[in-house]
Amino acid sequence: MLRMISAVKTIGISDCSYLLAHFNTESQKHAINFWKSFEGELIPIPVTLNPIRCSILVPYRNNWHLTKKCLQSILDQNLRSVRLQIILIDNGSTEEEIELELVDFMSNEKVLWRKIRVDSEFNFSRLNNTGALETESFAPKYYLFLNNDVELTDDLCLEKTLLFKEMLGAKCGAVGCTLLYPNNKIQHLFLAPGIKIVGGHPLKGMPYDHTMVWFECPRPVAAVTGAFLLVSVEQFAEVGGFDESLATAYQDLDLCLKLQNATGVLSNWVLPGVICTHFENATRRKKHNWKETEIMYGKWANQLSKNKDFSDVFSKESEFPTLKLFRWI
Repeated sequence: MLRMISAVKTIGISDCSYLLAHFNTESQKHAINFWKSFEGELIPIPVTLNPIRCSILVPYRNNWHLTKKCLQSILDQNLRSVRLQIILIDNGSTEEEIELELVDFMSNEKVLWRKIRVDSEFNFSRLNNTGALETESFAPKYYLFLNNDVELTDDLCLEKTLLFKEMLGAKCGAVGCTLLYPNNKIQHLFLAPGIKIVGGHPLKGMPYDHTMVWFECPRPVAAVTGAFLLVSVEQFAEVGGFDESLATAYQDLDLCLKLQNATGVLSNWVLPGVICTHFENATRRKKHNWKETEIMYGKWANQLSKNKDFSDVFSKESEFPTLKLFRWI
């Protein structure tokens, strides 16, 4: 039997996030119920002698004006319950000013600093895996993988994300946030598997409107972007870190799919109310790598076509959320 599903806008609803917020899978409903068991409230953790330990890993190459904004936004964070380490991963920078200005940044004792240099061809996965190895003496509980072209625009971004992860514990996989372009349009709400070949960003390019229903509460999702991705050190090790055969794309989706399958994990999550600015593609221009597409389909074909945390009522043809016109039942 063939059933038609309307793809036209629901009468009386102008909120373009409505479909994303309301078409949840059974897995997502289960995760939401688990979150609601905490009454949906982030309870501040009091400052103690044992604050949450987090290492932020920031790969970069030149473009100091962006890296500087990123680092300053980290230093501007309210770290009442956080002990922070920043791992700077220099992938062959040539700008002389970087070394000079980093001296001032690394003299700031609010955080611990470590800088490494990797002079090799760009491989996002390898850079971050290498950086993660440098955190051992600090013994963090969490890694935050952060692009150098991301600016934390709220001084509670980090604390809110960490406290959410602490609250849900091992049932929660990766945690992401909302990323906006500098012109206040949406870059990332979450990463949808199977959209536009391998993965896409629903509502990308749409104007940001905080009144949209999507922004009302945390959302369980299939995946979040590696531009801002928090994960526990234990979980990252359990799934083998980033796949270094995915040098330029899809590492984040691959990691999140591995976390989906990890023991005890209900879902990955995004915090819509945590807002950061992403100067996407300001540092490196992406060229589509079809070999990496083949790798992803070789590993995850089934979970790209049908994922437990992304409703199959959505069309795979567009980043704008559209219901399938036809569906076999």
